[in-house]
Amino acid sequence: MPVTVDELNQSTSICFSTLADKEGLTPRKLIREIKLIAFSDPANHAEIAEGGELRFKTFKEQGSKRRALKKIREKTVITESKDGEKIYKTSTVEWELHNKNDAIDMGMAIHGMKKPKEVKHSGEIALRSIPDNELDARIKQAIGKLDGKQI
Repeated sequence: MPVTVDELNQSTSICFSTLADKEGLTPRKLIREIKLIAFSDPANHAEIAEGGELRFKTFKEQGSKRRALKKIREKTVITESKDGEKIYKTSTVEWELHNKNDAIDMGMAIHGMKKPKEVKHSGEIALRSIPDNELDARIKQAIGKLDGKQI
């Protein structure tokens, strides 16, 4: 009996999903990673030390939050004084977090939320004045809708 393309796609999808689950790539773990990146904070990775210098926290101090780091790069420059008496070493550490906006977009997609659409506008805006009592009524109505009840 021939197999349709839809049946093949469905069985392939189920096969990959089962394999992913067996390997630990579960929806729960994926969502945790998205959350970790979406709510990452540079303060999880560095702090101001007693002398006022920036101190990069150890991986142990960062715990699981270190997974929000995308890359760490160190550059060391060694120079010698003209008379050869002193050697200077300057190290620079640069680190970058994964893109928070991408993670937030993924989280929004999971919840069915969409990015705001771009609206093209002619540039003309018509304004009209409304009395204060009408404005107050509209504000109360909007707040009531947000609270799930009419005020």
